[in-house]
Amino acid sequence: MEAADGSERDDRDNGLHRVAFERLLKPKEVAELFSLSEPTLARWRSEGKGPVWVQVAHRVPRYRVRDLETWVRSHKRGEAA
Repeated sequence: MEAADGSERDDRDNGLHRVAFERLLKPKEVAELFSLSEPTLARWRSEGKGPVWVQVAHRVPRYRVRDLETWVRSHKRGEAA
């Protein structure tokens, strides 16, 4: 990234990388959003089905909004007239 003086700036502060985080949804939120049950989402995770999810800690699944949007677009069946 370019610094104010035109030189290349290192995007690290004291050895720590800057990371942009997006909001992660809980399974309960995703279930409500798609009118599914939480057990259905859990089953899909164990079967490798459904939307992509991330494991933020042991037994703590979360869903990124962009992954949910991608999943919805990939399951589009037809256009409204």
